[in-house]
Amino acid sequence: MNENAFEKMEDYLQGKMSPEERTRFEAEMASDAALSTSYKIYAAIDEEMQEDQKYKQDEAALKGSLDKLNTTYFITNKAGSKREISIAASKVYKVITAIAATLIIVTLSYFLLNEQKNGAKKLAGSYVNDNLSELSQTLDRSNDSMQQGIAAYNKKDYSTAISVFEGLYRQDSTNAEAIKNAGLGYLLSKDYDKAYEAFDILSKKKDLFSNPGLFYTAITLLQRNKENDREKAKQLLEAIVKKKGEGFEDAEKLLEKL
Repeated sequence: MNENAFEKMEDYLQGKMSPEERTRFEAEMASDAALSTSYKIYAAIDEEMQEDQKYKQDEAALKGSLDKLNTTYFITNKAGSKREISIAASKVYKVITAIAATLIIVTLSYFLLNEQKNGAKKLAGSYVNDNLSELSQTLDRSNDSMQQGIAAYNKKDYSTAISVFEGLYRQDSTNAEAIKNAGLGYLLSKDYDKAYEAFDILSKKKDLFSNPGLFYTAITLLQRNKENDREKAKQLLEAIVKKKGEGFEDAEKLLEKL
């Protein structure tokens, strides 16, 4: 916010603008949210300062106070300079206070937004740690490779686990368990783009009785936490709840906290 903007605010408040200038300034505020907010703060400060003046006992007391302040802090060079200093000081005070208030609002907005984004990531992280940090061994002991991959995953050797699961999927592209576990390996190793790709493949498989692909995609988006990821994840979770898809109960709990 530059000095010229505050000059305009002061002129607008004091009625010093021409009708054309007022119209232009009002149009600027209508199209610039930051300017509009700053003006409201500036106007509120001005109103408070005027209200404060009403509670002064009388003009003499005010003049005495100003004389004392000017004697202490300023050197008066000519008649009338005290009044000019007082007016200038008042204006500077309003400008500085308005700038400070605007900065506080902007800073708080940033931290609130950042906290909201990080909160969603932490929420997803808690779900991953509580529910996905370990895979159950399959009942089918005939598939040694799958068992090896799961064992590596549970030991947090995600690179080995991913290699095994992807190998199984390359051999058989109908092996939904393999691509799901590969995605989970990428998720736990924080390679969110790869996890997203794997879960996207999983979610498009239509021949499964139960498919957690969309739910895991939402979890991945919340963990990745890039621009628009939170909103995309929210949309997926809402769709899961609406269709009562795989993971809809957990999706409901996550949506309550997003």
